[in-house]
Amino acid sequence: MSDSKNKIDNLKNNGLDVYSYDEYKEKVINEDNLSEYLVKILNNTHEYSQKVLDEILSKINNRQHNERTLSTLVTIVNKIKNDKNYKLDKVSKQKILNTYNN
Repeated sequence: MSDSKNKIDNLKNNGLDVYSYDEYKEKVINEDNLSEYLVKILNNTHEYSQKVLDEILSKINNRQHNERTLSTLVTIVNKIKNDKNYKLDKVSKQKILNTYNN
């Protein structure tokens, strides 16, 4: 099982019927795994709904994070600002930048 868009797409392209892990298990976002969500956004290995992104950013705004989370957020912000080819939709980029600026 996986919730990696890249893995799922590759398996589907090879003719397998594959379903995303998140279709079966609800995700719980907390201080302990928040940085993992951001790393997946940073590396563009997962796509999350705006609802999930809002929950991630809300936890950061409410100071429910650890040092690694902040470090990863800063890395994403630098990527948004410096990499014009960074594959993240405009709305998500703006939400991340607003969170960073707050």
